[in-house]
Amino acid sequence: MANISRSIKFLRIVVISTITLLSISQFWFWLAPYSFEFISFDYPLLDEIGGIKALNGKQKLLGFFITAIPMATLIWSLILLMKLTKILAAGKWFDKLCEDYCNQVGRWLVIYVILNILHRTVLVTAVTMDNPPGARHFTISFSTDDLMALVPAIFALIIGHMVRLAREKQDELNEII
Repeated sequence: MANISRSIKFLRIVVISTITLLSISQFWFWLAPYSFEFISFDYPLLDEIGGIKALNGKQKLLGFFITAIPMATLIWSLILLMKLTKILAAGKWFDKLCEDYCNQVGRWLVIYVILNILHRTVLVTAVTMDNPPGARHFTISFSTDDLMALVPAIFALIIGHMVRLAREKQDELNEII
């Protein structure tokens, strides 16, 4: 049991660190783009037009909010994961709440993947909206990274289903006794 509580504490530290890093990087990327010269981000169109420095204030603000939406869903799923760790630390492995949090984490991660795909299209449109006709871009991109982001979502949904089945079996055994 000591190993489990240590693992849960470590998971909490990792989740809190990830939430902090994601939040800071979202603001940092749009407020101080010059400091990201040696860090690669998956926005090749921004590089083609000269980076964030080449955008006007309206485009930067739109870009910030467009990229913040999928980031917010990812952070929300991590917050739900934190709530799940509290339930697990309390030893309520087969509670309905545990199942609900597993399913919510899985659903929010699926939403994150969908929004991540859509935000790239909207971002390209927003940063080229002031270009003259014929120089505006519209891009739909889908990558293997998007597919890989579905893996934890599928795992969370499967674990939620397994918790439901285990809870049903536990309830069935409690009725027998």
